[in-house]
Amino acid sequence: MMRALRRRPFDNTLWYPFGILVENRYIYKILETMLQTIPLHLLHVVTSICGTKPRPSYSTLCSRLQAMNEALKFFALREWDFERERVTRLRERLAPEDAAVFNLDVKTIDWTSHCEDFVAGARRYLLRERDEDIDRARRRMFKLKLLHYATQLLLVYAASRLAMRATPAILRAVAALLPARQAGNS
Repeated sequence: MMRALRRRPFDNTLWYPFGILVENRYIYKILETMLQTIPLHLLHVVTSICGTKPRPSYSTLCSRLQAMNEALKFFALREWDFERERVTRLRERLAPEDAAVFNLDVKTIDWTSHCEDFVAGARRYLLRERDEDIDRARRRMFKLKLLHYATQLLLVYAASRLAMRATPAILRAVAALLPARQAGNS
């Protein structure tokens, strides 16, 4: 899906699309806050200071994204196991000409093509974006990619600096918690 989004980007994408797969809902919520909520609210503050007013506002967009995530959470954070015995029997009983029309074997589905069609359809029919604007959207996506990787480098640098500064204090705190050795005991 990410590959399809990068090939046929939406015109008004705010950030380079990427995904992190997590199973723990608490880690998911932390990542959602750090990677979505805080950046959108910061962007809202910056655009307000600059005097621009996007429609919808970034705060509204953040609320909508959280509502969408909440609605999809039930499906996204569970492992699904479907009973397929009946579908298998039906597929075996289909006449060859019907089997050619009604593909009931998910193993033969070209998921890459399916995702490409999904993104193209969402772009055209849901967002009403024109195919003529795809080159401009791709140029924007390239800039967002550079910004994404630069931000990641900056965050890794900041985290490493913070870790280096915090390490001596953490070691002192751990040493203070350990029982003191007596001089005669080795």
